[in-house]
Amino acid sequence: MELNLVHSGQAGQNSIFGATNANGEEVFSENPSSNNISVYQNLNNQTEEQVREFEEKLKKAKLIKNKARFPDLLSTMYKNTKAFAQMINDTLKGVFVDYYGSKLEVINNQLVGKIYFSPTNRTPGEGEFKALTEVNGSNSNTVRTIDDKFVVLNRAANRNTIKKNFELTKAAQYLLRSIVPSERMVNGNIKIKWNQLLSESTLRQGYGQDIICVELIIDLVKFVSELYGTRTSDGGRWCYQLILGMPIRPVNTATGAMLVNQWQVFIMRASEKDAQAIAAEYGYNYDGNNMGIITTTTD
Repeated sequence: MELNLVHSGQAGQNSIFGATNANGEEVFSENPSSNNISVYQNLNNQTEEQVREFEEKLKKAKLIKNKARFPDLLSTMYKNTKAFAQMINDTLKGVFVDYYGSKLEVINNQLVGKIYFSPTNRTPGEGEFKALTEVNGSNSNTVRTIDDKFVVLNRAANRNTIKKNFELTKAAQYLLRSIVPSERMVNGNIKIKWNQLLSESTLRQGYGQDIICVELIIDLVKFVSELYGTRTSDGGRWCYQLILGMPIRPVNTATGAMLVNQWQVFIMRASEKDAQAIAAEYGYNYDGNNMGIITTTTD
């Protein structure tokens, strides 16, 4: 860049660390030449020593003397939907002998978690349980003959009626109660409508073999809370939130539709105390009642 050193007060005036160009833009240099120093000296009626002293003073100066501490309000972890499902499988496969797998779906821009069980004759080992118990029909789950296939299809057709083929065992209900959608009653008890969360279908796996799968809807935020814990080191409570990100490598079909196999998922965590402070700062009522009655103290 060409330098144009002219008289004081005009475009081109020399800077203590360099000069300005013909457009009046500052051109700084960490090592100004002696020529620039002498020009600055002449324009400001200062000795070279005075200029050098001021230059050293300016080099040592800091615009911000003390760095501010960024508040540690929020921790964020990234997962994709496949990795999230695998995380669920890692947790539940060792608990239920009839556990089959999991799936995360995006429905109306909301992330929905589903886990699947498939009946088995395997006997539970140490620390293992059966999630399913049969309430109707044959106990054969594998289709090998035409008659077996009709049994499976009839069971699948039955899944949306009052009559159910399988239900959760009491052990499964007890273990899964903390990760499924629920309602809190007036008396403080938790009510879970298991029949509304369960459905049955047939699944074709390799070599044309059909099996029955029982689907259970779970609450993904509750699952994350159980997995990573709900208590902070100082006895407080963690608050979790899931944010649905962008689709990963979507494919546009010939009809213009977009096929998505995986999505970004962001798992965020903050302490309840920090969450309350943030809510209060933005004017939200976080006092636990719908009448605006303040129950907190200044402590």
